[in-house]
Amino acid sequence: MDFIKIYVAGIIIFCLVYYVGIFIFMKRKKENTQKWLLENPSASKIFVESKSFMENSGLYIKNVDGQTPVTFYEGRKGGIYLLPGNHIIEAMYSQTRPGIIYKRVTKTYGPVKTDVKVETGKTYKYFFDKKNKNFIFTEITLN
Repeated sequence: MDFIKIYVAGIIIFCLVYYVGIFIFMKRKKENTQKWLLENPSASKIFVESKSFMENSGLYIKNVDGQTPVTFYEGRKGGIYLLPGNHIIEAMYSQTRPGIIYKRVTKTYGPVKTDVKVETGKTYKYFFDKKNKNFIFTEITLN
């Protein structure tokens, strides 16, 4: 009986430490992003879109110009910040769906390098077109 109490207490302590660590990490990440935005006010937002219904899919940006991009989240939408100019985005797209013979079937596209041009004050969307099997970078207008 004492073993079960110690085990449960250990799990509770681990979960608390884990959640506190995640909270501190996310707070630091947000502070670093805000600091970067103050230093780079001309940065544009690029929303990274990946959506699906019956399949698990995701668009993963490996790097931009060989470096880790500055990321953001607005609610359930996320993306990256880029400074004005030409950039090379290296990305991968992976989708997993239920299979008939196998439990899951996964397809991965990439990594693919996309050359993009970003202008000051504009908002963009970067996504994978499943029909044509290619990555698309396009400007969007916010209402």
